[in-house]
Amino acid sequence: MKHLVTLLVVLGLAAGANAALFTEDFSGDLSAWSSVDASQVIVGGALQDYDGATNSVMTATFAAVTSGSVILDFDLTASAAWGNLAMALTDSTGNGAVLDLYIGDTYLGFGTGLTTDFGDTKSNSSYIDNDLVITDVNAMRYVLNIDTGLVLGWENGTRYVVGSVDLSGVSGGISAVSIKTHKKLTALDNIVVDIPEPASLALLGMGGLGMLIRRKR
Repeated sequence: MKHLVTLLVVLGLAAGANAALFTEDFSGDLSAWSSVDASQVIVGGALQDYDGATNSVMTATFAAVTSGSVILDFDLTASAAWGNLAMALTDSTGNGAVLDLYIGDTYLGFGTGLTTDFGDTKSNSSYIDNDLVITDVNAMRYVLNIDTGLVLGWENGTRYVVGSVDLSGVSGGISAVSIKTHKKLTALDNIVVDIPEPASLALLGMGGLGMLIRRKR
């Protein structure tokens, strides 16, 4: 057990050695984002959309990742059922993968597709019944493999295989994260875009342990 604890500590230190590609805790303003709609506002330290009739997309950029995986972590709170949210990891021209969430009464639907229409129709989707608790803060994670197009999703430490997308149209690597808000039923916070360090790849296979540690800090 002592050796296991030591190994986990070493892995944790290695995973946190480099700064994340992009972080946003919505404690200030939205200056890091472009194309922000007037309905997208910070309320109580989280992002909400106060115009349910408009699909508003805002985008932030980071250093391009040309191979391997990109991790997108965020906290999701839903004030009521039947909300929806779409995020995307794309290249500089907007080509990439849409990461879609659909919130029901007590379940969460993961979906993925190409950014041609930002997920309005999904070429791949995997909707999954689970134990999402409405009004609670839910720790979410998407992992996009740039080389294979495989998308994995985590909800509160439980991993799901979401699907795969054809990223052959991506040019210059993944370098932007976008958020499409639609209803004020959801609030986003603590967005982190990162790449897995070699040592932290083991943590990805342990049910998102690293994500839970991040959430508790």
